[in-house]
Amino acid sequence: MRRQFFFLCLIALFAAGCRTAPSEVLPDTLWGPSITLGYASQNAAPAVLPGQETMALWLEPDEDGSSFRAAWATEPVLTVDLPIEVTGQAQGLQVAPAARDQAHAIWLDVDPADPGGGLQLWSALISPRLVIARAETAISESRVNQVAILSHADDSLAVVWSGGFLTEPSLYLRQIDPLGRPRLPVTLVADAQWPALAHGPDGTRYLYWFRHTTGEIHRAILRDTGLADITPLGFGLSFGAGDRLTGFYAAHDATHSYLILNLARLNGDQEVWLSHSDGGAWSAAERLGLTLDAGAYTTGFNGGSANPARQGDQRLAWASPLHGASSSVVLAAQAGADLALVYLQAGAIVGAQRISANLPYALIGPPVIVSDRQRHLYLTWAEPSAHGPARLRYISTRSITR
Repeated sequence: MRRQFFFLCLIALFAAGCRTAPSEVLPDTLWGPSITLGYASQNAAPAVLPGQETMALWLEPDEDGSSFRAAWATEPVLTVDLPIEVTGQAQGLQVAPAARDQAHAIWLDVDPADPGGGLQLWSALISPRLVIARAETAISESRVNQVAILSHADDSLAVVWSGGFLTEPSLYLRQIDPLGRPRLPVTLVADAQWPALAHGPDGTRYLYWFRHTTGEIHRAILRDTGLADITPLGFGLSFGAGDRLTGFYAAHDATHSYLILNLARLNGDQEVWLSHSDGGAWSAAERLGLTLDAGAYTTGFNGGSANPARQGDQRLAWASPLHGASSSVVLAAQAGADLALVYLQAGAIVGAQRISANLPYALIGPPVIVSDRQRHLYLTWAEPSAHGPARLRYISTRSITR
């Protein structure tokens, strides 16, 4: 730990900031004490990249605009301000594995040279020692609305975004190689927004999106040079006045495809809706709720005990899926007053775990859940705190197997 602290503080000579985050360990989860990584005036959970040293990254607004923060997820937490230029509008940070245990970082921000030009898409490559291996690079050429990424086995990355004119958005693709070098952009399809990416059980890359003018959902196979087999799925989603979509995800298990939608209602309610298909017609979207049953459910991960579960009255909010091949689809979500993992198989809820019961505050954004090759799980989330800024929390199944 002393070596680690010394190394991080050497980085601080470049990055202008090496410090210990407010130490706060909260003993209230199924996997043991959660760690407070820091506090930030935002609703986004920190991005996480597991490794020999698990890396957590987040964007934190401050008096000068925003800082790009990173930390090793240890206790005490040592945070570093990375020397990546971001403004007060930076948002939507996502990370994925890159070559040599490095991390691809993808986020939205305005161009400091053209702050009135709308949000652009940026990338950087970060080493496992929290050093910038490839500096921030703009990878979009026009205004960006929503972004989806998909990591590949060779540590390259597919990035799809909706952008262009607000009233006539299109989808664009940019591949990023394992060393963080972007290839030339490809225009995929017009009249499209809210992209979602997922690997099928055979490794096929699928892209889902909403047609902008009709709201109907489409699917296609994503190739390096464009789309194949574009198919309308035969349904969309109805929105009331003031309602809005806040998240759109795709996932697959061995037999079924799933679409997960987060909705914010005009009255402030947060809802999760699900549609699924076994290769034929898609089901009508259904609002998800949870009921836990007695007994044991085997999750296939190193996550401790779980219960059989089914659709029920404990409503879900702020859901996000675990990406990657698995026999089940895993959702991290708020379930009633609890933080939970919900397991889906064959188009239905089959199991669940209460990770943190009776949260002191409702979540303010979707959690982030990732896994490693040893089937360990890593979970982050943001929740309000008595300090004012949101508390950024982290927990891993490694804490129960050490």
